[in-house]
Amino acid sequence: MRISPKSIQEKTKSFSRKLEPSVENLRSKIFSEELSELVKQVTEKKQMFTELKSKPIELFKNIELNLLNNLNKVFNSKNKKLSLSEYLSNELFKHNFTSFILFQFYPLEGLYKPEIYVGVSSETGKRFYFHSTGIYLKKIKNNFINLEFNQTLRGDTFFQKKIDKSDFENFSGIILYKFTESNLNGMLGCFYKDLLITEQFISELENFFYTILKPIYPTIGVFFHEQKEENKTFENYQIYNQIIRYAKSILVRGEAKTLHIYNITIENYFSVENRKEKKEKL
Repeated sequence: MRISPKSIQEKTKSFSRKLEPSVENLRSKIFSEELSELVKQVTEKKQMFTELKSKPIELFKNIELNLLNNLNKVFNSKNKKLSLSEYLSNELFKHNFTSFILFQFYPLEGLYKPEIYVGVSSETGKRFYFHSTGIYLKKIKNNFINLEFNQTLRGDTFFQKKIDKSDFENFSGIILYKFTESNLNGMLGCFYKDLLITEQFISELENFFYTILKPIYPTIGVFFHEQKEENKTFENYQIYNQIIRYAKSILVRGEAKTLHIYNITIENYFSVENRKEKKEKL
C-alpha cells in the first residue's frame, strides 16, 4: 500500500494480507472456470444487445405500405362499412376478384345476409342470402363451395330470386368462403368470370382468404354488431322476433300443418281509452 506524499511513502511498509485456508478454499470454489464461462457469456450477450441497439430495425420490411394504410383505415375509421369495403377491394383484387359480398349469419332466422356488396347490382346485394340448412350450403366442403352459374342453377326459380339478371350475365359463378373465427359467423363470396377452378386453386384461395381476413376480424365483429343493433330499431322488430320463435316452436312440435300470421293495426290507437290494457288483452 502506498500513501502520498513521497516523504510519507518512505516511512511506510508494504504488506500483503494472507487469507485463512478456509477462506482461500471457498474463494477458489467461487471463482471457478464455470463462473468465468458464465461471465464470458453475459459479456457476449451485452455486446450483442449493444450491436442490435446501434442498428435500425425494419419491422415492416416485407409488408406493403398500401396494406398498412388500408389496415390503419379499418382500425381507426368510424365508417366501418366503407373502410372494410376499401380494404377487401384492394386485397381481393390481387386474385382478380373485383366483385364480392360479405355475409353475416343471423341465428334467429338461420340466414346469411349480405352486409357489404361491391361490384354487383343493389338488387343482388339486398336479396342474395343463403339459409344455413339450404341445399347450397349443404354442399360446402372445407369452408368452401363453388357455385357455377350453369344451366341448372340459372333455371332454379328460387336462385333466380336471389340474384339480378344482369349479374347472371356478367359472372359465371361465385366462390363462398365460410368463416367462424373470433366468435364470428359469416361468409365471403367472390364473383368470377371465365375462371378455371381447380383443387389447387381452391387450396391457395383458402390460405389467401384466411390471411386477408385474420387482421380485420375484430373490426368485422364490431361492424356485424352495429348492423344487428341497427336492425333492432326497425318497426315491429320485437314482434317479428316473437313471430319467428312462435312459428318455429309450432313447426318443431308438429302441432300444426299450417300457420297463419296476421298483422293487426289498431286505428286511432292514441285516442282509445285504456288502450294499453285493451292491446294486451287482444
